[in-house]
Amino acid sequence: MIAMPSTIRSACEACNVPTSTFNDWIRRGETGERPFSAFSAAVTRARGRGKIKLQRDILSSDDPRVKLEYLARVYPAEFARTEPRVIVIEREQEKAASPPFVVHVTRTDESERAIAGVLKKRPPEIHDNYKSQ
Repeated sequence: MIAMPSTIRSACEACNVPTSTFNDWIRRGETGERPFSAFSAAVTRARGRGKIKLQRDILSSDDPRVKLEYLARVYPAEFARTEPRVIVIEREQEKAASPPFVVHVTRTDESERAIAGVLKKRPPEIHDNYKSQ
């Protein structure tokens, strides 16, 4: 199912395996524990096959917008949109006392590295869900 591709969460639900169990098996496999190491390697290969399938579908699309979006995501330094974005952050405690906190964001290689760093610190299921959306 993972090679379809499917999210880890969806594959776990379809196989009636809790996501926490899946994540535990992957962690144990990454330490070299058998049989979990073989499971972890198989999942990695399946996810790679799923990505290749999606890339083929995208690149064979007749819609040039799909291909442009692909380029922007794979090669952001060259093809990503660079217009500034405004992000409004409201803080619960300060809502009544002060206006929202506004951040102007321009996408750069540095910001992409910072986001990647934050995602590495999150539990795998959050990281997987973020990537698949």
